[in-house]
Amino acid sequence: MSPWVSLLLEACMAALMAALIVYCVKLNRRLALLREQGAEIRELVTGLRDASERADLSVQRLKAAGLAAERSLRGAIEDASTMRASLAGLSSDAAARPAPARPADKPIAAAPRPGAMVPAAGPAREKRDMLMGAAQPAGGQAPATVRPRTREEAEDSVIQAIRSARGEA
Repeated sequence: MSPWVSLLLEACMAALMAALIVYCVKLNRRLALLREQGAEIRELVTGLRDASERADLSVQRLKAAGLAAERSLRGAIEDASTMRASLAGLSSDAAARPAPARPADKPIAAAPRPGAMVPAAGPAREKRDMLMGAAQPAGGQAPATVRPRTREEAEDSVIQAIRSARGEA
C-alpha cells in the first residue's frame, strides 16, 4: 500500500479514538451523577415504602372503626326495634283501657287552633311539651309556630322519657 493511504487510515483511526475518549468522559460524568442521585432515589423509595405501610395501617384502623360503628349501630337498631315493639304494646294497652269518666258539670274544651297561644296547664303538660320539643317560654305562652318533629326525634324523646321514668341515666 502506498504511504499516503496508510497515513490516512491511521489518521481516521486516531480521530475515531479521540471521539471514543470524549464519549467515555461524558458517559463517566453521567454515571457519576447517577451514582450520586442513587442515594436520593433509595431514600425516596424508602420513604414511599414507609408511607405505604402507614397507609395500610390507617386503612386497617379505619376498617376496625367501621366494624365497631356497625356493631354499635346494629345494637342501637335492635334496641330501638325492641323499644318500638314495647311502645306499641303500651299504646295498645292504653287504647284497650276505658277512658276515665268526666264530671257532667265540666264541659269539654275545644282544641285550640294550630298556632294559637295556649297557657301552661301544669307540670305534666310542661314535661310533655319539653319532651316533644315545644317547651313553653317563661311567660307561660306557647310559641306561635312549632317546628314539626320527625319520627326519629319523637321516638328518641319517648325513649328518653321512659328512661327518666325508670330512673336510668
